[in-house]
Amino acid sequence: MTANPPPSRAPAWQVDATLIVDAVFESDGRLHAWARLPDATWRALAPLLAGRYDRIGFGLGFGIRLGAGSEDFLRSGIARTLELDAAQALPATQIDGERYDLQVCGFNAYTAYLLGRTGFNRWHSTDPELCADELCFFREGRIELLAQPWNSMLRLFSVEHRLLQDIEAAHPRFAGAVYVSENGRLRGV
Repeated sequence: MTANPPPSRAPAWQVDATLIVDAVFESDGRLHAWARLPDATWRALAPLLAGRYDRIGFGLGFGIRLGAGSEDFLRSGIARTLELDAAQALPATQIDGERYDLQVCGFNAYTAYLLGRTGFNRWHSTDPELCADELCFFREGRIELLAQPWNSMLRLFSVEHRLLQDIEAAHPRFAGAVYVSENGRLRGV
């Protein structure tokens, strides 16, 4: 008799994955180095994001003071750039074992279009107008995509392989740059 395998957090047809451009791995399989995602990342992904996600959340960079209310957030460069008019604070939100303080707003095709007009790397917290340490995208109440401009990666949680293929096809630099996470290791799609 064999023991049952531990339950996974997603159905077998869903995987966790990461978009990493020009990844270099150590001999033991650990990620060693990678390139910055192109500034055209949002423009390339906007059509995929628009049809899939209904809310967007922003981690608080140094430009948005910790504990700021939604009204303060709506005056920030992020909110003005994306023409956001309402936000909800979600403090201590768990994403992949880490806690984030988020401001969450509605997301639609127009928001995706405006996001596509900005450079991906501009969202890093060194830009006082567009500072967000993390951006996350919600689908049906669940965070499915976490963008981290500070480390130039996109992390996906419990998504289907078709989405990964669509991401790889969205930009020439994304081809072969999506890695599935299995048992703490990354492997190409």
